[in-house]
Amino acid sequence: MQARTATEQMNEIQRSTRELVSGVEAINTTTAEFDKQAQHNGAIAHDNSNVAASIKQQAEGLGQAIHLLESLIAADVDVVSPALVLADAPLAEASTPAPLFVRQHQPADEAVHSN
Repeated sequence: MQARTATEQMNEIQRSTRELVSGVEAINTTTAEFDKQAQHNGAIAHDNSNVAASIKQQAEGLGQAIHLLESLIAADVDVVSPALVLADAPLAEASTPAPLFVRQHQPADEAVHSN
């Protein structure tokens, strides 16, 4: 009887050990999946940060362009395509996002006398 009881106890220990090993493996697998997902989320957060910085930079450039256009309107100047500008027309400020050429309005009688 004691031999049978000892054998049954050893079998129960082996079954319990297999269950424990299986449980630990499941925990390790789940932990690895969580780690992989956390790394993926970190990469997405990093990308989102870069996109946000780029959008901020573009918004600042757009704000500068709007400010320049408002200044040009307030100064009563024409914004002209570079292809249409005369060779002696001044270049707009270098801090603008894209070069714009401007030509100030001249009253009709001054335009005639300046030629």
